[in-house]
Amino acid sequence: MDVHVRRNLVLAQGLLKRRPNADVLVITGSAGLHTFPIPDGMDYVKLPSVRKQAAGRWRPHSLDIEMEHLLGLRRTIILEAVRAYRPHLFVADFLPLGVDGELVPALEELSVRPDARSVIGFRDILDEPGAVRESWAAEGIHEALEKLYDLVLVYGDASWFDFAAYGVRPDLPWYVGLLGDTAAAPRNRPPGDVRLLATSGGGADGYPVLMAVLESLEAIREALGGTVGSTVLTGPLMSPLDVDRLRAVGKRAGARVHRLVDDFRGKLARASAVIGMAGYNTVCDVLSYRRPALMIPRPGPSREQPIRARIMEDRGLAAALSLAECTGRSVADAVVRLLDAGPYPEHSLPRLDGVDRAVGALLDLAT
Repeated sequence: MDVHVRRNLVLAQGLLKRRPNADVLVITGSAGLHTFPIPDGMDYVKLPSVRKQAAGRWRPHSLDIEMEHLLGLRRTIILEAVRAYRPHLFVADFLPLGVDGELVPALEELSVRPDARSVIGFRDILDEPGAVRESWAAEGIHEALEKLYDLVLVYGDASWFDFAAYGVRPDLPWYVGLLGDTAAAPRNRPPGDVRLLATSGGGADGYPVLMAVLESLEAIREALGGTVGSTVLTGPLMSPLDVDRLRAVGKRAGARVHRLVDDFRGKLARASAVIGMAGYNTVCDVLSYRRPALMIPRPGPSREQPIRARIMEDRGLAAALSLAECTGRSVADAVVRLLDAGPYPEHSLPRLDGVDRAVGALLDLAT
């Protein structure tokens, strides 16, 4: 499940809810957009996919083509889509200039159109401040934010993480809060009936975490007694071989292993605890439903997830384990402690009304 796609679909749905006569065109390189329900008034253009290697280095995901030619193709598709569609709002995500500057021609064209506005949206945390400052200085990002964009949105909270650490002028970003679900409500389970939910987002690198969860179940049952059920979600990007391995272990451990489920948020609401990898979408869901959580962050290449997991742990909103410490025993011990914890620390939550506030900011800019 592409986290960038999901984030922008949530915002697009919020816009369409507020302005039913509007329409939205999504331009994406994600191969997984078709797995999401596409509402009326929305369509998409699929770019040839790329995959990131080292910082700032990209390669074609599937096509046997030189990267230079693939970038030219992506750049042309983006520019021609903007010219044909003529959006009043152009909202980029995460990479202000796109992959290797592919957005620059479109942004420059939009900047001279009096009826068009350009916006960049960032998740709450990007990486360690030093790494972001270095890459942004090399790519001229600070200048681009000032000259090519009319609004800089941060889908986070300054008290959670302040973008001043990235060298951004303090008055430039507009913090709208995390893109949570303000209507979310947990559902209590009967005493002695424990249900665990484990997820690794898209799942490309989630196998070690989910295997450790399955290996923890016997120890959790011994410690708690009663009924301990478990649902494990691999995500659409995990390799079929790894999914089959997890299903075999899950069958022996009495756990349900699925790639995806239709009622993810319903399962989340009913979960006694959640084990995840500290990705942005997972954290928004966990916090929205006030679920006890164990975060096992991806260690790299970006330090985004370890930073987010540490913030959650410091605020008492989650327990955290490094991937190096992640074993069946360590997961079992952490989950048992979670289930024995006190009341949920509501006072430690960041703002979670980011969807409404981001949509409001976009509509204000467009009118």
